[in-house]
Amino acid sequence: MKNKFSDKFGTKERLIEVAERLFAEKGFKGVSVREITSQAKVHLGAINYYFGSKEGLYLEVFQTRFLERAKRLKETFEKNLKDDDPNLEGVIRAFAKAIISGPLTEEEREIHFKLLAREMVRPSSILKLIVEEALNPFLVSFEEALKIYLPSLPPEKMRMAVLSILAQILYFNFARPKVQEVTGQKFDAHFEKFLIEHVVSFSLKGIEGLA
Repeated sequence: MKNKFSDKFGTKERLIEVAERLFAEKGFKGVSVREITSQAKVHLGAINYYFGSKEGLYLEVFQTRFLERAKRLKETFEKNLKDDDPNLEGVIRAFAKAIISGPLTEEEREIHFKLLAREMVRPSSILKLIVEEALNPFLVSFEEALKIYLPSLPPEKMRMAVLSILAQILYFNFARPKVQEVTGQKFDAHFEKFLIEHVVSFSLKGIEGLA
């Protein structure tokens, strides 16, 4: 049987690729070393050789894959800011667009948000890395853009506004199958645009109540 992995991937890369998918589907504790090495078609001792332990492999997945995608999301938001209307509505739209219909492929998006969801529900030591190197830089960038148009909003209300907007968007990403089922809408580009505008209008009304 032909190996399904491209020859351009070496053992280390295959392990990261397979482990990321399995960790996203089953969580860290739900995946064994044997399952990872079996699906990667490598020797059982390869994880210890390249990463020191399963924990080391888990850390590598986040350092090399998760943080790279998070960086692309932030960069897309900042690019969207330049392309959208220079007002409060444009800032919120740029943020929503970056996450809902941004640079990630469908497969990347699914894996990324499954990994994030698992760490939010059952946090490990990796959560600190996610918060400090992925979430905080993105949210600070968003908050600074909002402050231009909401200079008098108190810091505590600003932070709650940022988190509330993020929560809407994360839900639509975590629960895409359920959203499709409830709305009867296919999650295509047209529906993504509809959701983005919904987030914008809903958030603007919420911010009005805070001001």
